[in-house]
Amino acid sequence: MFYSPLEQFDTVNLIPIYFWRFDISFTSIVLPLFIANILVLLIVLTYKNKFKLVPDFWQLVFEKLYLFVFNILDQQTGPKGYIYFPLVFSLFFSYYFVI
Repeated sequence: MFYSPLEQFDTVNLIPIYFWRFDISFTSIVLPLFIANILVLLIVLTYKNKFKLVPDFWQLVFEKLYLFVFNILDQQTGPKGYIYFPLVFSLFFSYYFVI
């Protein structure tokens, strides 16, 4: 059999979901994004009540990553792009955890 190197980029429907005429299936592209967002959510929920005025190591890491993504968004889009911060932040973390 011959396998194409581009086969790794094929989109595979894992859970087909159809809503009226719209295809909102759970695909192989959505899976890493979903896992990364769940991991970020678990980290935030774990530490949300433990944030201190003097941060520990994990709070400092999270704050630095937050500020890093926010500064990039601020430099590229300005104040009008702040509404897209949750999207950009989750995409950054999905790329960060998948790679």
